[in-house]
Amino acid sequence: MVNDMNSPSPTDAPLHPHGLLPEPALRRLLAAALAWCITIAFALCAFIYWTPSHGGVDQNGYLVGGKLFSETLSMRQTPTQIDDPTRFDPHGFVANMWVTAADNPQHFYPKYPLGLPLVYAIAFWLGDGIDAVTGNSQTGIALAHAISPVAMSLAVLGVFFLARQFAGSFGGVLAMLVFATSPSTGNLVINPNSHAATVCCVVWGMICVLHWWQTTRESGTSGARWAVAGGVLVGYAATIRYSEAALVLPLLWAAVCSLRYRRRAWMEAILLLISWATPILLLLAYNKLEMGTFTGYDATNESRGFAWAYFANNWETILRQIGTNGLFLLFPIGIVGLVMMPTWNWRMAIFVSLWALPCVLIYTFYYWAPDGLGYLRFVLTSMPPLLVAAVWVMAHARPGTTLKHTPRYVIVLIATFSGLMGMVGGFYLLRLDMLQMKIADDGIRSWFVSVEQYLWPAEQTRLVGETAAVVFAAMLGMFGAWGAAVGVSIIKRRVAMVTLAGGVVAFLSIAVQADNTLAQLERESITRRVMLASVDTVRRLVPEGAVLICREENILHHWQLIRSDRVYTGLTFDRNWVNNRPAGPVADEPVLIDPQRIDQLKQTLGKLEQSQLNEAARTFAKNAIAANRRVFVLESSRLDELQRARREKKPGPVPEFIRRYINSAKDTGLSAERSVYWNVPLPFTPEKPDASARQRGRRDGRDMGKSACYSLWEITAIKK
Repeated sequence: MVNDMNSPSPTDAPLHPHGLLPEPALRRLLAAALAWCITIAFALCAFIYWTPSHGGVDQNGYLVGGKLFSETLSMRQTPTQIDDPTRFDPHGFVANMWVTAADNPQHFYPKYPLGLPLVYAIAFWLGDGIDAVTGNSQTGIALAHAISPVAMSLAVLGVFFLARQFAGSFGGVLAMLVFATSPSTGNLVINPNSHAATVCCVVWGMICVLHWWQTTRESGTSGARWAVAGGVLVGYAATIRYSEAALVLPLLWAAVCSLRYRRRAWMEAILLLISWATPILLLLAYNKLEMGTFTGYDATNESRGFAWAYFANNWETILRQIGTNGLFLLFPIGIVGLVMMPTWNWRMAIFVSLWALPCVLIYTFYYWAPDGLGYLRFVLTSMPPLLVAAVWVMAHARPGTTLKHTPRYVIVLIATFSGLMGMVGGFYLLRLDMLQMKIADDGIRSWFVSVEQYLWPAEQTRLVGETAAVVFAAMLGMFGAWGAAVGVSIIKRRVAMVTLAGGVVAFLSIAVQADNTLAQLERESITRRVMLASVDTVRRLVPEGAVLICREENILHHWQLIRSDRVYTGLTFDRNWVNNRPAGPVADEPVLIDPQRIDQLKQTLGKLEQSQLNEAARTFAKNAIAANRRVFVLESSRLDELQRARREKKPGPVPEFIRRYINSAKDTGLSAERSVYWNVPLPFTPEKPDASARQRGRRDGRDMGKSACYSLWEITAIKK
């Protein structure tokens, strides 16, 4: 039965397969076509900013783990000495997000679960692996980096089909646009970490679960395939991010509620839960067999990093971040929707709340909560249900809404929750300051400021223009449809003021968010293009199988993915650096880096004198040369240092590894010469930003207009 707009639906009914509002088939078809156009435009925009590289430490764990799994069916990484491959090398580079195995401290694994590395491994298999000679994966690496924008685009489309069931086609389009333009989405759309794939699995998994729940209403209709699909997708999300296992709660609720529609629904409910549990159990078994622990976070105590003490500091941060960088202007409406939805269908309201709230609560108690998008990304999967609640308010809230069909205890819960939220809101208003008000004001005003293009070449500028034209046309079409609907409502004296006001608020949210998100994508793309240009230069100059020493770990994070060379930071030959590494945690205190790795490093190298480490560095270089491996040192410098050296007619800065261990007063038998140096200019921003740019302080960043300067040195043996 389709619900009438002016009356609540029966409280025991799940969603109607064609949504909650009566809509003509043509309108639904046109809305779906518009949603696909917006999705394609979103994907095109993401790929314009996309670069198949990333220097992040988290991304190294996922991508390099996937590369190793594609080669050996294991994510294990074991650095060995050049002169003796059977011996462990404590100087070998292993990124910080790798932990030691419980049964062998010389074996390292990413602390992240296998779910995403497995997807990346499939990308490498499809791309015929990595070309070790040329470093061009270019197929496999490009496919791996393309997974996030593709997954996020599918998630955006999924938000439309999800929200449409609750608020009609107009509400579905609004929800997908708000989600697509959210800074939290933009921060992750071209980022090869876990969040885009996770939210894609969750959104489409929940769509399948809701569809299965609907089929259980019809006697004799089997929805087993939808139950399996929903369970597998939501369960697989937990193999990408462990915390998503909390989403078993809405699945359990759907399973319980479905039992009242068909006698044999319990078999499909059990099948739903088995499908959810299967990928998780397989992951835990793999972890135990490979690492000796059930999760990689056991080594860092992060799986126990949840406490009431953290909640006191985090609650304000997470609420403010969701309200500003998550769902600008829509977050409070979503909270209102969660409170009011039981007046329409309390069973479905509980389902939406069990999806939206657990992840937010979990990370409110988490020990690592920096104020920014790095923290907000943890609750990305809670954004779709909050949007569903927000657009539901726009489509269904009426002055005559009653609690006639709502059980008494649900009314008590609504009243209690509303009172608590009122007290929290009142306390939060006391903490607002003028800076936050100024940020909001700048965000609205900057939308109307024209943005010059500094980054893109002619061809990409054309693509940007074409993509913008598609988005603009879609927006105009939606504005036109919205205006026509309002006109018809006025003529028929059925003006839905809540929907009208909600649409205005949603479009303001979309406008402000789009401005902030595009600025963020520009900065992210600039950083990664600069790094990729430098890595490509090094790749052309350094032959396969060489030794590369580089203090910039972001370069090594990506280098480990595209090449199988021996890589080192050189810092492990510095006694002060080794001994100043942070000590292990007290008791069960959570930490980011595996303390066993630090303890092992100090026990192995911290007891040596600096003179011994100096000699070890020289021996290391000699052994590599003796093994017919060329040894290179990559160093980055500031532009002003190079310019000053040129003016004074002096050589440029010498890398620390060469200065300390090779070009020393002692006869080392080694020499080092600079092979090449280069600048990676950043011509896309002016040297002196104008007044409006300084005032906005975002697109025309303060550090832009400089150059990233690199020098590549080669260490060789002195012939006697």
